[in-house]
Formats: sequence, C-alpha cells, structure tokens
Amino acid sequence: MHDFVTDQNPVPIYEAAEIGLPEYAKVEVITPESLEHLPSSAFADTGKRLFPLHNKAAAFLSAVYFNGKQMTDKGIDTRIRRAVDLFKIKADVEKFAGAQRQKQASNPEGRFALSIAGVPSPEGAKQANYYPMNNYGDVVRSAEQLSLEYATNQIPCEWYHTAARELVKAAREFSVPNTEIPGNVLLDGEPRYPDFEYAAAMANLRKEAAGITNEALEMYHEVVKAAAADYEENPEGLDSWVNLWVDLDRTNGVHYSRLVADPYRSFYAGGQPVIEIEKMSRELVSVADVFIPGVVLAGWSATTRDQAFSKSASSMIASAQAIALENPVGAGEILDNLQAEEKLELLRLLSLS
Repeated sequence: MHDFVTDQNPVPIYEAAEIGLPEYAKVEVITPESLEHLPSSAFADTGKRLFPLHNKAAAFLSAVYFNGKQMTDKGIDTRIRRAVDLFKIKADVEKFAGAQRQKQASNPEGRFALSIAGVPSPEGAKQANYYPMNNYGDVVRSAEQLSLEYATNQIPCEWYHTAARELVKAAREFSVPNTEIPGNVLLDGEPRYPDFEYAAAMANLRKEAAGITNEALEMYHEVVKAAAADYEENPEGLDSWVNLWVDLDRTNGVHYSRLVADPYRSFYAGGQPVIEIEKMSRELVSVADVFIPGVVLAGWSATTRDQAFSKSASSMIASAQAIALENPVGAGEILDNLQAEEKLELLRLLSLS
C-alpha cells in the first residue's frame, strides 16, 4: 500500500492539481524526510506510518489520495475523516470527491447505488453510474453526497429513493453503523410498509399547502385507492403507483417541504419489517412502530420542536431527546405517551429534517 507521499505516481493528487488545490495544500511540501520526526499517531495507518494527518495540508492530501484510489480500509478511512473534520476542510475535500465521483460515473465497473441509461455525452447517449458503494468508505461518502444533493434539489425524488435503498442495503453488508449514515437516507432507505391513509392525508395537504385544484386532488386520491387495491396481489408494483404521484406533482408544480412530503415518503410511511430487533434496539428509538436513529432524534432542532408542538408535548420530546443516545428504549417509552397524531407529526418532521 502507498499513500500520496510514497507513491511515485500519485494520480489522484495530479488530478486534484488540475482542478486547483487549496492554497494551504500548495505551499506545504511534504516528503518522507519531513515526516520522520512525527509519532506514529500522526498517521492514519499507524502501523505502516502512511497517510499523515499532522496538519491541514497533510489531511487534505491524504483524503484526496485515499478517496481517489477507492481504498477500503475502514480504520484508515475513519481516522482521515476525523482529521478532515478537525481541520474543518470537509468542503474542500468534498469538492474533489465530487469530481472523482463524476469520473467514476462514466466507469461501468464497480457497484453503484444509481444507474441512469441514456445520459447525453460527447460519445452519444450512455449509461451513467452514481454513488459508488464498493466498500465501507464508498457507502459513507455516497450517502452523505446523496443527502446533500436531495436537500438542495439537485436530483429527482425517485432517483434519491432508489439510491437510498441501495445504499442502506450496502451499509448493512459492510457493517456501517447507523450513526455514519445521514438520518434522512437511513429513514428513506430502510424497507417500510405502505400507509395508504397517510398517503391520502398527504394528498389533502397538497391542496391545502400547495394549492392544487379539486380535480387534481381527485386524481391523487384515485391513485391511492388503486394502489391500495393492487398492493395485496402485487406488493412489488407499488413504486409504479408512487411514480404516478411523482408525475402529478410535477404537472401541478408541487414542491416538497416540511409540510408536504414527497410521494415515496407519503406512501411508505408505515412500520418497518424489522429484522435484528435486538441489534437495532441499541441504536434506534421506536416511535409509532417506526424506528428512528437515536442520533437523529437527539440532534433534532429544539426550535422546530417548540414551534411544532404544544408545551407539554415539546417537553416530552425534549426528555426523550436527552436520553436517545444512551437509552433508546427509554426514549421510545417516553414518546409512547404522545398522542397518536403527535407521533405521526414527529415522524413526519424528523423525516424532513
């Protein structure tokens, strides 16, 4: 194994230089000799003394090289990510990681959470691949990028939900803990049962909050009824009904918000067909038979909570938040005391946070 110091041809660094390195990475000259005085703890690979992390430039170059080479060592990846956070250069690293992902998108090899056919290119229409998930580090980085791109309206909701499902599956395969996956990707990617009553309520909200016509509202409800009737015989076909809502939303100019859930969140609002209950109970809080990552609940905005709920309900949720990380089961027991409609509202707001 090499790092950016020992590799005689560090291609990821050359590619980053073509885009334009940050000033702090340009002025720092890092050689094997300059690292000799450092303790082993200053490296991401402490045994082989590779991937130095002793300053901002070293952390940046180590991250760019590690990501560019698509390396898979979980321990090294974790230590590099911690250094990147420490030096507050995540945005710089992500800039180059995005360029690396674009390059990977044109590469048919490997595993990706999303593949789109017919994407225009200088060579003609071809398949593009997004969000690599070949290893632990890929999954974590791709989940973060997916969360950011959906939050900033850079990708359609059907692409987002397809990728979220695949990334959560890959996270289980590579033993990525729930705390490493953004809460919205985890919630949307986990398998869920449909809730057609909730979908009908979301249809009504489209009239109240988005101003769709009565005629359009009737069409939304017709899709919900047809989907519910078809589900028992053909559960695998539910996405085709959900995508009809996607088309209706685009036709009617519906924008998604904390109040108006996207079609997938509107339909797949039921409980999870949970496996490994004992394992999940150590990390997840149960709310109305839906499992929420403790880290998501604990970090949820107090301002949003206080604005959305009555004083007594807000106080109850705050108590659950205070123990969500240390005692998820206890947090769930506190939230059981909420009214049914308050639990549903909490789930809806958390899913949009």
